[in-house]
Amino acid sequence: MANKKITLIADLKNKFASWSIKVRVFKSWEGIDPKTGGPSGLDYIFVDEQSSRIHGKVLQSKRDRFEGKLEEGKIYILSKISVFQAEHNYRPTRREFMVFLNASTTVHELNEIDGFPKFSFDFIKLNTLAERKENVYLNDIIGIYIDSSELKTVKDNKIIREVWVQDETATNVRVVLWGDLANNFVKPTNISQKPIFILSSTTVDFYRVTQKYSVHSRESSNYYFDLDIPEALFLKSSHFEVGESSEVNDWTSNNRRTIAEMLDEYKPHSIE
Repeated sequence: MANKKITLIADLKNKFASWSIKVRVFKSWEGIDPKTGGPSGLDYIFVDEQSSRIHGKVLQSKRDRFEGKLEEGKIYILSKISVFQAEHNYRPTRREFMVFLNASTTVHELNEIDGFPKFSFDFIKLNTLAERKENVYLNDIIGIYIDSSELKTVKDNKIIREVWVQDETATNVRVVLWGDLANNFVKPTNISQKPIFILSSTTVDFYRVTQKYSVHSRESSNYYFDLDIPEALFLKSSHFEVGESSEVNDWTSNNRRTIAEMLDEYKPHSIE
């Protein structure tokens, strides 16, 4: 293992080679086939020592070989992986390529390495949502937590929870958590401490009723509060004014009479 050539994520190419990478599993989830709604295998976001990220995939046909072998947060050397062009839409990273774990791939777990990145994000500004509406990439967002709703049941008995955040652009955005993320959300208890909310791998949707853009979680999403990263520390120490979002007022007061009806109508195109 010591003599194996390790390639950085930034240096991977779409060509035949016996690639090996040393990465932390930043996120893993069950892949969903957008055409059938059935399982498509196992999906991962890998992070290397330079904080570069890449989408990893195990096809459903190879699932049994890798089930349970890769755990979130742990570091591995993955050898004999394949590199291909990334998928066209909903890419969880901005990398041009993605990696596949195949029948020849070997997995070697490493002990924790000091200084090896635990987190890696590609944050966007909340005032740029209109530019992201095609959802070629899944976007990470960060902002000061303002408020959140109770759980709501919408069409097809799906569960959501709404969160409102604001970033340094003074933009207030409605964030919708779906399914397990909505159920497991823990609301901050001390708003005066300016909790910093992060949601990874989101899609952007335009809601015609309010004529506003919103952000939505997916299967690949995780939420975090107050991570020890520069972007969160910047927002925590910032002095710009944080006020209650007008959108919060719209949804919790002005439209109280019709909110159930409005949510019932709403089916974001990004949620399978």
